[in-house]
Amino acid sequence: MPEHVEQLAHRISMSFPRVVRRLILCRRLQKIFTAGLLLASIQNVRAAAVTNTPATDTFISVHWLGPNGGGIDMVIGTQGVMAEEALNRGLMKFDFSNIPAGAQINSVTLGITVTKSPSGPTGTFELHRMLREWSEAASTWETRIAGEQWGEPGGEVGVDYAAAVSGTAEVGNLAGQTYTFASSPGMIADVTRWLTNAAGNHGWLVKAETEEIAFTARRVGSSEGSAAPRLIVNYTTAAPRPVIDSAALNGGQLCVGFNATAGKSYVLERRAAVDSGSWTEVATLPPPAANGPATLCDPLGTGNGFYRIGEL
Repeated sequence: MPEHVEQLAHRISMSFPRVVRRLILCRRLQKIFTAGLLLASIQNVRAAAVTNTPATDTFISVHWLGPNGGGIDMVIGTQGVMAEEALNRGLMKFDFSNIPAGAQINSVTLGITVTKSPSGPTGTFELHRMLREWSEAASTWETRIAGEQWGEPGGEVGVDYAAAVSGTAEVGNLAGQTYTFASSPGMIADVTRWLTNAAGNHGWLVKAETEEIAFTARRVGSSEGSAAPRLIVNYTTAAPRPVIDSAALNGGQLCVGFNATAGKSYVLERRAAVDSGSWTEVATLPPPAANGPATLCDPLGTGNGFYRIGEL
């Protein structure tokens, strides 16, 4: 190889060690044509959202001994003096199998609907991540699952549920009104955790922020009724990057090989500089019927050419 060509190759590879992955040098019309193949850097990011109702839910109560699962509503909060200011806490767990593995969770909101107009002030409700298993069919104020007790009646903080508050909502007393736990870092962290570790998904405990205040109790819809809680999860997924795995000169063309996914279209783009300038589309591949190797080609020309493969 001529010395000036070797120097050119060295300069490019030293200037962009993380970008340039292959360097092909050939002679055409007595001029040097330099083709630098970049790892495919066009990556589609798709945004989507799902709305889930609880896979299972119930409430545990000092007043209604229970188990209380299976009803069309749940009581959450502190009752009035006629019920001796009894405490009530909700339990709800959601299934996330409709969210792709590896998705980035961007926001999580939870809406609960008051089903009966109670007296009493607006109260703040809290979400706490559950640390241990519970059962809609068996959970009571004393019992966690059949034959197993809570750490203390109603659940023990740090043992049965996390001390940290994952989210809050101001819940009023208008029947038919939906009140929302706005997206929070804690709720996003919980759903992200459960998406990556389904076995650790025990859902949330819902309780009044200040349980010493009477008349904060609300009847809210359960998954068995028409006013079920609704969890809206917004997420993004990144399509797998096509990876350049070969390059060859073939009949006056530079042909780039890569892995293609069935049903996806691809584009080969070129520009004159590795780190600046606009990309020009030079070839496209319609969606293949099956996964496998694919090739896109560009006629050789003079000057510098840097290429990338991306998904359309």
